[in-house]
Amino acid sequence: MEVRCLRIDAPEWRFEQQHSWPSGISLFVDDQRVMKKVPDEEHDEAPGPFDLTRYTLRHPLSLISNPNLRVSAAISAKKTESWALGILLVEPLQQVEPLFKQVIDRQASVEERMELDLQRVRLWVMAHRPDRVSKKDTLRCVEPPVLKLMDCTSLMRIEKAVRGDQCEHLQCFDLEAYLHTMRSIPPKHAWCCPVCDKPAPIHQLRLDAFAQSVITESASNVIEVLVADNGKWEVSATEDPMEDDSSDENPFAPAAPKTQEQLQADLMNLGRSAFTPQPASKRQPPQPAKAVEAPSKGNRERSRSPRRSGKAAEAKAAATPTVEEQPLDKMLAWRKLQGIHQEPEKPPEPVAPEPPKEVKEEIRFGWLPEGKQCSKCEKIVVEKGGVLCGRKRKDGSIGGCSKGYCWKCMNKWKDEVGKIRTTKSEFSELGDDAWWMHEKCMTKEDKRLYFGEDDDDEDIGKPKDMEESDDEPSGMFAWE
Repeated sequence: MEVRCLRIDAPEWRFEQQHSWPSGISLFVDDQRVMKKVPDEEHDEAPGPFDLTRYTLRHPLSLISNPNLRVSAAISAKKTESWALGILLVEPLQQVEPLFKQVIDRQASVEERMELDLQRVRLWVMAHRPDRVSKKDTLRCVEPPVLKLMDCTSLMRIEKAVRGDQCEHLQCFDLEAYLHTMRSIPPKHAWCCPVCDKPAPIHQLRLDAFAQSVITESASNVIEVLVADNGKWEVSATEDPMEDDSSDENPFAPAAPKTQEQLQADLMNLGRSAFTPQPASKRQPPQPAKAVEAPSKGNRERSRSPRRSGKAAEAKAAATPTVEEQPLDKMLAWRKLQGIHQEPEKPPEPVAPEPPKEVKEEIRFGWLPEGKQCSKCEKIVVEKGGVLCGRKRKDGSIGGCSKGYCWKCMNKWKDEVGKIRTTKSEFSELGDDAWWMHEKCMTKEDKRLYFGEDDDDEDIGKPKDMEESDDEPSGMFAWE
């Protein structure tokens, strides 16, 4: 049975959750003062509830004269303060399992909690996005949003992720570790969130469905994850498991105890080995004693790195190649997880210069090329469908006007073409070096080469196929 005091007009939430005495109080059981607290008196620890159990045990004869137990108090406090005194029947709690079960049974379904937690995560991440920090927020942390999977009080991996109903942060803590801590914590910090120090009594604890899903889906060595506003997460830190070095030889291990027969043999031979002379061949020079260092206190804890003194550890280290892991850029990983990372533009690859195109020399003499237009009728000719006016002289120059005529215009426009004309069959017989020119474009040398040196002067200007005959009228082609 305990006597507790509680302030009614509490200025802070801490006074509403726990017992607290006024600045001065005297507690009486019947007419006997059993407790006294003087105002402004220094105390090593704040006085807790008063245990009234021993005063309730009385002799049966005393109950006849005074059956009731009267408890009263004289309080010294300010006039504006209101205090209440209460007597409680307390049952000591030896284990936290009942409280653990009580918190679990009070929770809503996983689907409802997950929907609320995802909304809370989205709001918190959007409010703490490092890419939206302005220049005015010079003292604001620009670390990416992370969720640590290690409990801040027990430093162990969280098994049941919980938080206070009034907590707004992303971080959670372990339920069982929290309940164990509250059993021995000072009253000033009792039932407070270990992250934000807001009130977190047992009836206001909430299981975090989002954090619990991350703990369930991640590997056992994961200690931290990056969180995006859409609920996605990515591992950002892991913990290397401690290697078991129990197989190595321990020089400080106690020796195995001797058997009964060994002890009896040592007793029978006690003193003989010291006084029995040994032959010179069997005598060995005394060896210097090896200095053995006592283990220091700092080396009692097992190191996370493998021991190098043992042969097994050396063989294992030699067989296993060491790979240096590159540190993770959390900001870059979070930007990719958030979907806002943009890869830098790669510089354009150098383009190999194109080989110079072969410039085809324009055909200015010989056959009129396929696809070209006749200079007179402007029709497109087919292969070998006309001829060009021109020839290549010995000095490399091109003679002629380079105008092209189809065979139809060659025969039709006699006044423009002139007396010197040719036909397709004649031009084909002359071979690859065939050429033709207007009469007005020809020089004497061109006429001599065109008609041959043996031709008479009066016949110059007439093609061989166009020489007059008795059967064909003058000025007509053979095929006409």
